[in-house]
Amino acid sequence: MKIKEAFKAFAHELEIDRSTIDEAVRLHERARAALEANLEGCERTTLSGSYPRSTRLAPLNDIDMIAVVESTAPWNDDPETALRAAGQIVVDEFPRSTMEIGNHAAKISNLDSSIKDVHLDVVVGYEIGSGTTLRISETQPQSDWIKSDPEAHARDLSDANEAWDKKLKPTTKQIKHWNRREEDRDRQMPSFLVEAIALHAFDDSGSLSPQEMAHRYFDRAAEEMKTPTTSPAVPDGFVDADMEESRRDVLSRRLRRAATDAQEALDIEADDPDGAHEIWYRIFGDPFPKPNTESRAAEAAEALRRGGAGVAGGTVTIAPSGRSTVPGRAYGEE
Repeated sequence: MKIKEAFKAFAHELEIDRSTIDEAVRLHERARAALEANLEGCERTTLSGSYPRSTRLAPLNDIDMIAVVESTAPWNDDPETALRAAGQIVVDEFPRSTMEIGNHAAKISNLDSSIKDVHLDVVVGYEIGSGTTLRISETQPQSDWIKSDPEAHARDLSDANEAWDKKLKPTTKQIKHWNRREEDRDRQMPSFLVEAIALHAFDDSGSLSPQEMAHRYFDRAAEEMKTPTTSPAVPDGFVDADMEESRRDVLSRRLRRAATDAQEALDIEADDPDGAHEIWYRIFGDPFPKPNTESRAAEAAEALRRGGAGVAGGTVTIAPSGRSTVPGRAYGEE
């Protein structure tokens, strides 16, 4: 399998299946219709989060929505009271559902849905100034209305995706998958930060292969991670303002290692596609298509037989004339 085909298959595997999307549409359209009909002063509703931006990985367990109201006066300008009012309308729409007020939203669970453990996250916001900037309900660290513009972030991401031949969103999902492979949460990038950095790493336009897109993300993100990251969704601040320098350093080094491996894969792809495939599989793991290890082993054996390979520390290296040495790799190692 060619590397380009492997990346195409990888992107397909990361897509949420059609039946799940159809069920998600049914749930959020029903909830939004109830809010628009019954929440006092509701002017419109909009989806938020990675699901409508097409950067969500499976499983789809939450759907975020914002009820945009003309005034918060009906709830005495109290965010939690507004959240409870909006959440109760959705609960009334879905028999047997339950509501929990979380740090950022009214969480509506037990929706009797075919999507396992899915819940709806409902927030309330009101427009300020011009455009789509909102004051959105927040209960933690204190009950307040925070300034945000999630619609602007979604627009900018879609524009950047178009500027890069519609490859940026698939690349962002691939990076999210790479990120999620790390079990230690302190060594994971917050999911929204992955997207915010994508806007910085691809702030121009161009046409690159999927593997070049992945390398560019890792390479640019390793530097971007060293300082706080802006996003249109946070008009007056940073996505990661509270991140400690020690964690930034850990994440930057992890991204740099991935960038180095990705560069090696690009460098050897023309002469050693199987070796490049091994490197990409090492970076992404399943469901990136597995390399043809039998072919690779046969090549190594033949190279050893003819003296075109060496063994060091238990690793076979293949260096035919005109080709770079390709170190063997254990797929599970970081």
